Amino acid sequence: MFIQLEKEYPSLSIPDKIVISIAYEKELVCCTNDANARKACSEIGVEYAGTLGILCCAFEHEIIDKNTLSNLLSTYENECSAFITSDIIQPIRKVYGIPDNICIHSDVV
Repeated sequence: MFIQLEKEYPSLSIPDKIVISIAYEKELVCCTNDANARKACSEIGVEYAGTLGILCCAFEHEIIDKNTLSNLLSTYENECSAFITSDIIQPIRKVYGIPDNICIHSDVV
């Protein structure tokens, strides 16, 4: 798979090609926020998730609680270098019943 990615997606970084190759070969979810890597995953049939998907999954599987999810969403929206806006965060807050722009302090963040 790595060689195929080298040929078909030359703009992907070597680490992205490695992660996608492993996800493909082991039938795992590829964790990436990179648009080009997500496109490659989609085109070769590899399931992918970004940071927000991972946070939501962690909440749904009770790995983190609602307060922690709220804090992480606020931090991600306000302090992350990724292009994340309230238009992206607000629907997630709505689905999980977290009020807008509320950061509930807890010991775990």
